[in-house]
Amino acid sequence: IYFWIGGFGGAQQGYAAVKLLLYSLCGGLVMLAFVIGSVLLIDTERTRTDGWNSFYRMCRRAGIQEGGTFGNVKIIGMRGVSASEKRKEVIEKHITGKEYSLLLIDGVADLVNDTNNVEQAKNAQDWLKYLTANYDLSIFATIHPNPGSTKARGHTGGEMLRDAETALLIKDFEGAKVGTSDFEFGKNRNTAKM
Repeated sequence: IYFWIGGFGGAQQGYAAVKLLLYSLCGGLVMLAFVIGSVLLIDTERTRTDGWNSFYRMCRRAGIQEGGTFGNVKIIGMRGVSASEKRKEVIEKHITGKEYSLLLIDGVADLVNDTNNVEQAKNAQDWLKYLTANYDLSIFATIHPNPGSTKARGHTGGEMLRDAETALLIKDFEGAKVGTSDFEFGKNRNTAKM
């Protein structure tokens, strides 16, 4: 399980982190999908229109012509699904019987009702581990930091980071947005810090 924590953008840092992740990372993930298999992208925050507009921008950045076939990339907007348990049901329904290689969850904190509830945080963490083991998936997820900090939000952020293979902070570096594991809560198991 991999996590990105947005740490820039001032009052809009959460939006900026998601935007950077989806614009920068997902263009490559769309291309990677053609090599590694199918990708399921879950967006818990944005409207359906915003989600599709972002996907089309990703495709342009990846050099994919508009109107191309994307049988191995599926995008699900879950802004209208209000209960965290219902979100999990919807995600698992879409995974069951499919052969996704990668699950990208933009807004993993939306899998709990209270990010500071330890029991809910552990349940969400266990559920994600269950998905990786039972569906043979890699999972990339985003979670916002606590205001004014690089620490992931609430107990949910802490529990997710504990089991993450890699934890990256997206931040400004000499005028560019970069992902780094070289911060207080960062890690990159089995390799050097990035």
